[in-house]
Amino acid sequence: MASRAVRWIVIAAGLAALVLPATAAQADPAPAWAQIGSQAVDGPFLAGADAVVGHNADGRLEFFTITGNRIWHDWQLTGGGWSGWSDLGTAGGNAARRIAVTNEADGRLRVYATFTDWTLHTIAQNCANCGWGSWSGALNGSVSTPGGPLLAGRDADGRVLVFALGSDWHSVYQLTEGWPNGLLSPPRLAWTLPANVALDDTVATFANNADGRPELFLPLADGQTYHAWQWPSGAWSSWTPLGGAPGARVRVVNEPGGTLAAYSAGTTAWGDSALHRVAQGCPNCGWGGWQTVSGPAPVGQGRISDLAVTTLPSGRLDVYATADGPGSTDSGHQFPYSLRHLAQNGAGQWGGWSDVPAPPGQYVWPMNPRTGIDASGHAWLFVFGTDEAQVHVYSAPVT
Repeated sequence: MASRAVRWIVIAAGLAALVLPATAAQADPAPAWAQIGSQAVDGPFLAGADAVVGHNADGRLEFFTITGNRIWHDWQLTGGGWSGWSDLGTAGGNAARRIAVTNEADGRLRVYATFTDWTLHTIAQNCANCGWGSWSGALNGSVSTPGGPLLAGRDADGRVLVFALGSDWHSVYQLTEGWPNGLLSPPRLAWTLPANVALDDTVATFANNADGRPELFLPLADGQTYHAWQWPSGAWSSWTPLGGAPGARVRVVNEPGGTLAAYSAGTTAWGDSALHRVAQGCPNCGWGGWQTVSGPAPVGQGRISDLAVTTLPSGRLDVYATADGPGSTDSGHQFPYSLRHLAQNGAGQWGGWSDVPAPPGQYVWPMNPRTGIDASGHAWLFVFGTDEAQVHVYSAPVT
């Protein structure tokens, strides 16, 4: 394959010893990095803006990303290990720009993607846990601007909802008479946004309340993260600012008690390296105010730039953060890059930040970490790195 000055790699780390006692912290096990994607993928990688983690019906993880303007995926095998990269292709010969993944009501994975001709297309598994079909034609005309946010998920009735950014937000959803697993409706204008979408829209999130109602989170150009939610009637709210430090990246999770919570950490935005949290007052309720829930990282550990928050099967929350050099800014990242870990030791109790060794010869890219829990209950962390190699996936063995 042709040589390139810079190529991107995707790195995944399996996280061992996930369940901690509620009364005491334990030291982080050092990940043993090992390659799981043997097939090299050539082409420019889009810095994680186009990478998503899906779950097969049997719980196996499947990782999707865009490189070389095409969509690639790598999945866990039934007998263990990973498949290696496989090409899902592209629609109509156009370059892919954004992807989103969800499950149909029958368990099939379905990917939605926007392309450079301003169209939205979809591709799905032929059956649950099976191989893949072909890309659809354009879904109901042009509904998205290339590079704009794309979100997909299901509502409380099991219908697929897709949200894509055009001049404003548009929604595409399954028709009542066709669902579940039915045809999609024509697009409709769902909202007029209170501000333009931020350049860093990779943290846009589709979440579900405890009763199944969707709630969307979107960073806008004024530096705030806004959210909008579906009412029990099926109507949608207006966009409301979530508060917090302007420009901060926000990651949303479902906590064990049934509430939605948002976490954020970023040295530039918050002025510290602590973990910050805002959450619903009760399941399906309104939101409270931001609170600082951990201490700062030790001096000299580097500038925290982004994070991934996971609710583990034990009910404990786990945070992995990407960090970069002290002279970095949100728009200019500098070496040395590194990984940090923060473990919840009990309900509302957090330990301190610890170092996670990076894989030999690689640097962790300080943007857009992804996580997933597989069928065996083990967590996987996906982060980005740079070197002169081609694109691969890595993991740590689960013990």
